[in-house]
Amino acid sequence: MSCSLFYRRITSVSPTLKSCSRQRSTSVTHPHLHKCPFAMHDPKIAFPPVDQVSKSFEEMPGPQGIYSIPYIGTALQMYPFAKYRPERFDELLETWHKKYGTICRARIANEWNVFVFDPRDVETTFRADNKYPFRRSLPLFDKYNSSRNREPTIGERNGENWWDMRSPAQKGICQLRTLSKLIPKLSGIADDFVNNCREAGELKNLPDPFFEYASEGAGLLCFNERLGIISSSGSPSSRQFMTFVDDYFDYFGEQLLAPIHWFKWIRTPGYRKYEKASDFLMGFTDKRTETAVDNLKNLPDLEEFNLLHFLLTTPGMTPAKVSSLLVDFFRGGIDSTANAITFLLYHLAKYPDIQEKLHQELSSHIPTEGAISPDGLKDLHYLKACLKESFRFVYPVIVGTQRVLDNDVALSTYEIPAGTTINLCISSICKNKNYFRNPDKFCPERWLRSNPNRDNSHPFAFLPFGYGTRNCVGQRFAEMEIYVSVSKIVTNFRISLPKGLGDVPFVYSTFATPKDKFTLNLEPR
Repeated sequence: MSCSLFYRRITSVSPTLKSCSRQRSTSVTHPHLHKCPFAMHDPKIAFPPVDQVSKSFEEMPGPQGIYSIPYIGTALQMYPFAKYRPERFDELLETWHKKYGTICRARIANEWNVFVFDPRDVETTFRADNKYPFRRSLPLFDKYNSSRNREPTIGERNGENWWDMRSPAQKGICQLRTLSKLIPKLSGIADDFVNNCREAGELKNLPDPFFEYASEGAGLLCFNERLGIISSSGSPSSRQFMTFVDDYFDYFGEQLLAPIHWFKWIRTPGYRKYEKASDFLMGFTDKRTETAVDNLKNLPDLEEFNLLHFLLTTPGMTPAKVSSLLVDFFRGGIDSTANAITFLLYHLAKYPDIQEKLHQELSSHIPTEGAISPDGLKDLHYLKACLKESFRFVYPVIVGTQRVLDNDVALSTYEIPAGTTINLCISSICKNKNYFRNPDKFCPERWLRSNPNRDNSHPFAFLPFGYGTRNCVGQRFAEMEIYVSVSKIVTNFRISLPKGLGDVPFVYSTFATPKDKFTLNLEPR
């Protein structure tokens, strides 16, 4: 869940949640959540019944006085009244953590929000979740979809309406064996990218080049085709495509942080620009869906991955629903993937000894040119550890995940009423020395199972893709894209920081992104 949770949708709690009875929860294990991929112990851990809670919700610490006034209380703690800016709300959260402890509450807009900084409370919250985890809708999406009479995307749905779309999506792109068929094609995209880098001799204006790479990858996943953005980089059509992508994410990220959504009442210049970009991306997806419907009579190659064909032939999935789902995949996979690659390469350039250790691992698995085999990424343990450590250093979203439960729950001995927004501050937990030794040290070895001194961190202290039935549905494909691109680049180049470039500050828009564009040097190996 991105930084939007602080300024968006606070007043739109579902009637079901608001009318939920305050029945005391009993000690249970949630049956609908899968085992955490980082878990090192039995996941069947029950949480304490609310009957045993010793403190009421009103006793929970947090900003008081003028800072608890509806709508303006939190604003008074931020720029220009204080040093904290919306795009680094995580810094204010860390101040609250130090002042109030592992749990606190704060008034966001007109409702109380809970912020937890203990992975045990994170686990309790997830295990208390219901079958269909609730997520607030995005006002920006609501406005646009209403004006265009479009199906809501998977991220904007809740309840069975959400699951009816999530279920086929999950079957379509969560099977690693099926997804691995895309690795050779992703290799082709990465090879084109490497060739462009070889001509330029550097990676300039990061993360922009990786927006092109991620757009190509998203096109491959969603439409089973190369969009030609990288191979024709700089052409009028590619520039137009990337301009619309940039416009879309610029305004989207801006509105996630905006205290007031003026577009609800006025079609501001920024909203009109976003609207034009959305029309382009929606039309781009609709056109390919329509073409696929016309071609359904042609039997697909069963050895080839074709998500679009799979979705169109799934019972209950109309072309409108399929197009809506693919739009979510397409736009959702670009910004996050591009920035993740950027920060991983930055860290590898900053720590050349780690980069060389990674190169040694890659040299026996990754060809400098040509297709990576479907199983070629399986044994790249150090590469995967480097990505996890990069995510820990620059957590991809401003807090972590947000949950609104339909039952009371006990967190750190406080009673949390049903319908309360609970913010799981995993970005803060990742920097906490109580859960990660030497948290300021970039150390991929902490993730290696082969390392006897690896961190035995709590399994809910690090969840960059979320957890449970509402985790990031595109996680496996995103990781695959990152592994393919980074392995090809490190195999072909020695990456270094330009003279004078030290730390790269980051801010949160939709996802963590560099505050300013920067360049990395590339030396052919």
